[in-house]
Amino acid sequence: MLLLPPAPPAIRVDLNGPGCPIASTMYGVFFEEINHAGDGGIYSELVLNRSFREGMKGWKGGAGPRPELKTGARPTLRMAGGAGFQLENSGYFGLPMRRAETYDLRIEAMGELKGPLRATLLDAGGQQIASANVPVTRDWKMREVKLVALKTANKARLVLSANGAGDVEFRYVSLMPRKTWKGHGLRPDLAQMVADLKPAFIRFPGGCFVEGDSIANAHRWKRTIGPVELRQGRQGVWGYRSTDGLGFHEYLQWCEDTGAAPLYVSNVGMACQFRSKETVPLSELDEWIQDALDAIEYANGPVNSRWGAERAENGHPKPFEMKHIEVGNENWGPEYDARYARFYDAIRTKYPDMQIIVDVMGTKPTSRSADIQDEHFYESTDWFANQHGRYDTYNRKDPKVYVGEYAVTKGAGTGNLNAALGEAAFMIGMERNSDVVTMTSYAPLFVHAEDRAWNPDAIVFNGLDAYGTPSYWNQWLFSRNGRGTSLPVTWDDGTSNKMPMGRGAGIATWNTSAEFRDLKIDGVAPLSVPLEGMKGTWVSTIDGWKHEGKEQPATILYPDAAGGDFTLTVQARKLGGAEGFLIPFRVRSFTQYSWWNIGGWNNERTSVERFDNGPGGEVTRPADVKIETGRWYDIRIEGRGDRIRCYLDGALIHDYRDPQTPELIAGASRDGKTVTVKVVNLSGEPMEREIFLDGKGAWRGIDETVLTARSPDDENSFATPKKIAPVTKGLDFRGERITHRFKPWSVTFLRFQN
Repeated sequence: MLLLPPAPPAIRVDLNGPGCPIASTMYGVFFEEINHAGDGGIYSELVLNRSFREGMKGWKGGAGPRPELKTGARPTLRMAGGAGFQLENSGYFGLPMRRAETYDLRIEAMGELKGPLRATLLDAGGQQIASANVPVTRDWKMREVKLVALKTANKARLVLSANGAGDVEFRYVSLMPRKTWKGHGLRPDLAQMVADLKPAFIRFPGGCFVEGDSIANAHRWKRTIGPVELRQGRQGVWGYRSTDGLGFHEYLQWCEDTGAAPLYVSNVGMACQFRSKETVPLSELDEWIQDALDAIEYANGPVNSRWGAERAENGHPKPFEMKHIEVGNENWGPEYDARYARFYDAIRTKYPDMQIIVDVMGTKPTSRSADIQDEHFYESTDWFANQHGRYDTYNRKDPKVYVGEYAVTKGAGTGNLNAALGEAAFMIGMERNSDVVTMTSYAPLFVHAEDRAWNPDAIVFNGLDAYGTPSYWNQWLFSRNGRGTSLPVTWDDGTSNKMPMGRGAGIATWNTSAEFRDLKIDGVAPLSVPLEGMKGTWVSTIDGWKHEGKEQPATILYPDAAGGDFTLTVQARKLGGAEGFLIPFRVRSFTQYSWWNIGGWNNERTSVERFDNGPGGEVTRPADVKIETGRWYDIRIEGRGDRIRCYLDGALIHDYRDPQTPELIAGASRDGKTVTVKVVNLSGEPMEREIFLDGKGAWRGIDETVLTARSPDDENSFATPKKIAPVTKGLDFRGERITHRFKPWSVTFLRFQN
């Protein structure tokens, strides 16, 4: 008797199922002034500190007189001497020059010179690239001259010099390429890479950049419009000053040129809460609320309105049609709730059709609702893969979701394939729940190769070149195939044989003093603490342990690698400090466990985190549970198979499935007559699946697009910018089912048409 090999596991696409329409706003981009994304990046200005608002930063004198800086509302730099002078600027990371390109040099100066003021561009070896004379008069004048580069150079410098006696003051020196993207001041290659993503929206200008490290450094949009030479700029939170040359109007123009809707993030009267607790008093908040209202009027108002007229004066009479505004960025707590309510009421009253987005940082404001809530995730590939079903059980009556910032940041190298795999798995889950998740944007968008303040990023660039990381190409794939309707899909994800974590337990704190008693697993107290299991200063008590101090964390772990069901019980009391309790459970080893973080994040919320040989990530939705000082709490955690229930004083707080990292995740969408099956293979082995297109009629293959590499650690680079990029080939198929072999570590899109 001939035995046939077993059929491969199935992926079934239900073509007759209800599905979910994918929102037209599903895939956008998020821009923040970080990593020199704007200044020194997509904003084409090449001179560093062009208005001398940072003193001598970026400037240095040569032989002869020393530069004399004059401070004031508009600082100036004076060069005076009897035998000439030399002043030079090397830009942000060297001036990038392209052969035969024209550069516009604008200098605002006054003074007297016996000879000409000479502007010269030199390469790193001192060879001349271009030069021109610049007129100087006794009165302040803005002069513009043209420089044409004779060669390409990545590390050039601008030299201003005079050979004769003279006395000259400079208050603005700008050098910009004449060729910019659509003539609006953006670097063409970078702007085009963003446009190639076909973003539905651009969220701007941040990010923590919106808030600033203090109220004085908060983003105020009205200071970013008008003549660029008059814009003061401000110190950003990412280690450098912003010129605000890329201001509110420029952002709106960028959106229009890209064909993307603008999404403006308004400061809510709070400095960045990760850096400061400074807030605008509620009694002084009206000015900040008015700023948000005026921003909407500038974007959308008629030309006979106050700010609509200003927009027209700045060259754009037609409204920009902004439909979304986000109130704050990564804000939380009662201070945010109180301010959000004021902003919400004012915006809803004057602009009832404006879509208002609220921040969700564990908890969210309860004083007012929102149209959309913004959630941010920076985690590992395993976390994102485990969370592909995060929105399957989301309450459909709650606000829609904007996943405004997300990226694999753990095990991601400087942007590797491993990161893209986790993100793709999560994106399939978001598409599957597109009735809830209506907007998404990866973050951050840009990084200059010489200023990596945040890692990884979608687009890496230097002065002359740029490339997309695998995460960039992920966005490229999904945005181009993310229209129509998300279809129901069932599949074997390869997790059925995976073991749960152990049965061990523990106690821990974070920047908090607390005591614990009667820790038991299934009614039995753990044996003595292994030496490696204790971290921090602990004192044994009659029936438990006491910790006093600020360690982050202080832990006692009792590992038990044996799997199985369990019931953990313990009593805990907070003695003082910033947070509540950490209760480790399913402790398999000192680096593999989960813990229930009760009253974590400065006692703002409660959630479960999981650790697997590295940084952890939340696996439950946060609960609004805080811990009081001085009272005892009864804590119980039950594990039955992969189901975990967490109780505090008898009340059920969390009920969830312990995530098992899948090896394969599948989804599908239909756009007209085209069905796209989307599969992520997270394993290092090829995965064979039989794909059933369950519906009426036969189908033919169109093409197969694959994003993969030899190793999940592989990355793109300036030398090999498309080492990992989508590769498309024809798909020879007719029928209702196809057996397909998915490559190891791959994102695959299969397109069919009937």
